Amino acid sequence: GKVLAINPKMVQFTGLPSEGFYLEEFAKLFKGIDVYAQIKTALEKRQNIHIEEVSLIGRFTYEIFFTPVIDPLDKVIGSLILLHDITRLKEIDKMKTEFVSIASHQLRTPVSGLNWLTEGLQFTSQNLTSKQKGYVKDLSTLSKRLTELIEDLLDFSRLELKTGEAAEKHQIEVIVFIEEFVKEMGAYADSK
Repeated sequence: GKVLAINPKMVQFTGLPSEGFYLEEFAKLFKGIDVYAQIKTALEKRQNIHIEEVSLIGRFTYEIFFTPVIDPLDKVIGSLILLHDITRLKEIDKMKTEFVSIASHQLRTPVSGLNWLTEGLQFTSQNLTSKQKGYVKDLSTLSKRLTELIEDLLDFSRLELKTGEAAEKHQIEVIVFIEEFVKEMGAYADSK
């Protein structure tokens, strides 16, 4: 339980003094993590313990490692505690998820309009050639697929932001899925 050395970053991260840096005070900074238990586990198992995300009192987020220190005679002589500031990475990740959500919502309106237009074309397709009818049908299929993709993106952003229920899981027929995909891409390839 005695701290032998501390670097300036740890002092900066924790706000604790470099002189008189006590493990007991350090352990109080983390909510929901028993620092002593993590150190004990690392020492007993002689392996790294990694906690991916922990909040220090305040707004900062860290990942933390508890690593046994082993001497040349293979004796465990202590533990190293490493904090890695991931606050900025978490903020960037949240901004990315929010961007996906906003972009998906913005795409929804024009794609809905495209769906309505293709449905309208299908109802008035008696004056179209069979090739043109095929294009309208393909356009309808592609716009519906785009709608599904946008809904998937929205589900993803809801999960990431924890603002909604998880997307429903359902089984698909892989062969049918692949055939539909090949048909969709075939129409695109024909146009090229």
